[in-house]
Amino acid sequence: MLIEQHVKDLSSILAMTPCEDDIHGELTLTTVTKMTLVLPSREAGDLATEAKGEAYMAALEDVPSWAVQEAMRKWHRAEYGTKHDYKWQPAPATLRELSMIETYRVMGIRRKLNDLLLAEPLIERTAEEEGAMKNRLAGLLKMRS
Repeated sequence: MLIEQHVKDLSSILAMTPCEDDIHGELTLTTVTKMTLVLPSREAGDLATEAKGEAYMAALEDVPSWAVQEAMRKWHRAEYGTKHDYKWQPAPATLRELSMIETYRVMGIRRKLNDLLLAEPLIERTAEEEGAMKNRLAGLLKMRS
């Protein structure tokens, strides 16, 4: 029951996306807004800012808001490797990619727990039972040949 509840809870947090409800849309928008205030952009101007905000929201509309927050936390800590230049804002597609890494981690845990729920228990046999099964199988194989 605990595993089933945990799988259900993980499914719930994976659904915390802007396209699911306004609260998570606001959380994602807040995360993106804070990022734009903290990190410089390579583009400038008010029109670029508005268009950029729309691009981020389009890129992140189906990504859980907590994953965007975690991706930005790790961006500020430069935890995504040396291929990124952390002094600039990540592009919308880059922020989506990093946020999906965080999402996939939770999805992987949920998948493993689901697999555990579907697993059949190991049936341990005695040496005599194994011997009897082998003899029956040998008899069946002889009948077919």
